Amino acid sequence: MTAGSGPQVAVATAVAISNAEIALVSSVPQAWNENTGLLISFSVYVTDSAAGNLTLRIRQGLGTGGAVVGPAGGFVTALALASTDLLSGQAADTSAFGQATPPGIPQQYTLTAQGSVASIGTGTYCLLELESIAGLV
Repeated sequence: MTAGSGPQVAVATAVAISNAEIALVSSVPQAWNENTGLLISFSVYVTDSAAGNLTLRIRQGLGTGGAVVGPAGGFVTALALASTDLLSGQAADTSAFGQATPPGIPQQYTLTAQGSVASIGTGTYCLLELESIAGLV
């Protein structure tokens, strides 16, 4: 991902969310070399089927095992029964992972979700966006 190249976007639809952490959407594997890191943004439309808390996490790598980017506890939102919510957030990854990939080894990010109760809802539209952070002049 070169500076000024535009964002990279991944989309997933109809993902069931329960009380076990699951991957909602992952970016495609790619290489980057960004001295200032990457900005990761997400938007998720959730159709709620139970009241409870929903935790969204941006993780380095594929799946639910990578390091969390942004708030250590994730982005937590209270959901009401039978409603539709738009949840969004952003985090900057300025770690070594976010600044450069090892030569020839593409990396990626994953947006995960975990409910406080089983069958809390469905991610009807999940968007994950990566973009380079411009340095200050």
